Amino acid sequence: MRNKKTIAFCIVVTILLIIVTGCTSESPAQTYSEFSAEFWDENFRQRIYMIDDLLDRYEIVGMSEYDIINLLGERNMSTDTPNMIRYIISPGTISSIVFNIFLDENGVAYQYEIMAR
Repeated sequence: MRNKKTIAFCIVVTILLIIVTGCTSESPAQTYSEFSAEFWDENFRQRIYMIDDLLDRYEIVGMSEYDIINLLGERNMSTDTPNMIRYIISPGTISSIVFNIFLDENGVAYQYEIMAR
């Protein structure tokens, strides 16, 4: 009798572990993806994987606000802070990772940062 309970307990624990690990990781093996403006705009949860390629391929510093928005779109973008565009690149429940682009008085990017907030 005890042996059947132990086996049943092990099966239940194994199933729960499979469910929990499958539901909590989005894509553990993915660390890099080629930047695509369309994919960036439509899949904000995948932006974190494209940010390195984006920064390698495009000179963000020196771009106008119009050109930045034209390239990266308006989804999950914020302009609440004056002279700054913010894109969420990795949403989280406690904190998110954001891509902040700072604009000068002419609306031209002079600096950017990637940070948790």
